[in-house]
Amino acid sequence: MKQTFEYALISSPLDEIEIEDIGQCHLKVVNDIDDEWYLSIQTILGNTYIKSFGPFNETINRFVKGFKFEFYRIDYKESRIINIIDRFINDPKKQITYVEEITLLEIEDKLDSLILKEIR
Repeated sequence: MKQTFEYALISSPLDEIEIEDIGQCHLKVVNDIDDEWYLSIQTILGNTYIKSFGPFNETINRFVKGFKFEFYRIDYKESRIINIIDRFINDPKKQITYVEEITLLEIEDKLDSLILKEIR
């Protein structure tokens, strides 16, 4: 049986988000099945602090298998921060369909409520 296979596929973005200050940004990303991930970047005196966590499913109000929390510090470098944001948003495992810039307070509230819910 003869069959043709496509290769060298190119993906194209369907949407974009403009971030005013990459050194101070907080993002929520969501996929089609309502899994959410959060990224917080704060820069203070040349030190950039990065927090990310997820997935969390808002529909079932629970952590999803594989939930992970990361926190680390890097020296401020625009190209590295751009790369971190790009990898976070465009991670093929997440299959993100929506990105929103949110506040630090929203991220902290979400993380606090998740932790409290899990220890009850």
